[in-house]
Amino acid sequence: MGVVISQLTARASEQAQAAREREAETAELYDLSRDLASAADIETILSVLQKHMEQTFSRNIAVLLSDGNHLVTRALSKEMNLNEEEQAVADWVYRHAEPAGRHTNTLPAAQLRYLPLKTSKGVVGVLGVGKPNTSDSDLSPAQRRLMEAFANQGAQAIERAQLEEQNRQIALLQSAEKLQNTLLNSISHDLRTPLVAITGALSALDEKDMEIDEPTSAFIENARGEADRLESARWKFLNMTRIESGTIKLRLELAMCKTWSARRSSNSGHAPEKNPIKVNVLQVFHSYSWISHSWCRSSSIFWRMPSSIRRRIH
Repeated sequence: MGVVISQLTARASEQAQAAREREAETAELYDLSRDLASAADIETILSVLQKHMEQTFSRNIAVLLSDGNHLVTRALSKEMNLNEEEQAVADWVYRHAEPAGRHTNTLPAAQLRYLPLKTSKGVVGVLGVGKPNTSDSDLSPAQRRLMEAFANQGAQAIERAQLEEQNRQIALLQSAEKLQNTLLNSISHDLRTPLVAITGALSALDEKDMEIDEPTSAFIENARGEADRLESARWKFLNMTRIESGTIKLRLELAMCKTWSARRSSNSGHAPEKNPIKVNVLQVFHSYSWISHSWCRSSSIFWRMPSSIRRRIH
């Protein structure tokens, strides 16, 4: 009877201890989630993650985030340095999305244990955890689960901050594009009145029965040509804003290369041989599969393209 009571007492004590540990883990996760939710940018998120990791596990940490095709150290505990070997291990974890390093089956000679910061869209970075400050023992299964939960919470917060930054950049680009279109539209409309007045005055001078010497007549004709060219540029600016805003819908048509080249040379003021046109036909066909290969008579035809295709002409 005494043995049974002793076993039951030990089991109850173990269950109570496990319940206290789960309660502590839940409280730590709650505190981390609360602090991460109030963090406004990536630097604050990394500072919160570093603080909770160091307090909970008494270990130094390093956080590396992706910057293009390589990792950049963004958070590092004091008196801690990552050499090239450690960075190589972190890069392996980032590319394979699997833990590696100390006390793992992959690259166990590393000084840190590296965990991928994974989200539903991929790996956003790597969390490196150093040796404990008190002993050299490995993490218990419960501590590993808690550490992975910390890494998941940090990854979600980092992804949220990155998406918010991307949204801010998109909003800035949209505002800049809107301002540019408004400015171009305003300039084109403001130029209309003085251009009409200039063109009318020049035409009146040319039509009146006035004795004008040849140099003056040539000067008036040149001024009128420049005014017409400026009016053409004004219409191009105005139409460009309309195209980008979707007011004008482009219609693709076949056109003779000679005709298009002549118009281009006329607008630019250069002869065709001094202003050659080069078209990367293979690149255009590769990007726009809807163009029929039966049209591929590049010596005699050309098609009117939207700006997204014209940028490919070089």
